[in-house]
Amino acid sequence: MKGAHLNDETIQAIALDETYNDPEATGHMAGCETCREAVESYRLMFSGMTEMPAAGFDFDVKMLVLPQLQVQRKPQPALKPVLVIIAVVLAALTGGGYYFRKDLGEIFNRSLPYLLYCLGPAAVMLLVLLLADMLNTHRQKMNRLEYY
Repeated sequence: MKGAHLNDETIQAIALDETYNDPEATGHMAGCETCREAVESYRLMFSGMTEMPAAGFDFDVKMLVLPQLQVQRKPQPALKPVLVIIAVVLAALTGGGYYFRKDLGEIFNRSLPYLLYCLGPAAVMLLVLLLADMLNTHRQKMNRLEYY
């Protein structure tokens, strides 16, 4: 221990178990009056706790509390409107693809460079926004944990 007193966990273990066998703690106890007094205080406290009558309730806590609790159910998200929207979009894309089936190949072959010029910056902007949102969410969670 080198001059430091025993911690409370060790002192309580010594107070509870007469056969506690740690040479370092035993050596410290031999020369430290403060730690010996702490062990005796814990022994006195533990003996007083064993002499106390067991706590007993003459009522059922569960029966008192359960009727007061209200069951709160989360509203189920409406799935039907989402399915209708998806069906309408798919129908529009399928119908448009069928109607313009002859022109689709030519449209994509001619406009590919322009499409890439539009999609490239849009993809970069989307990644930047998603990264900013992820960092903001992380910062909020850390603040909630009071980490800083």
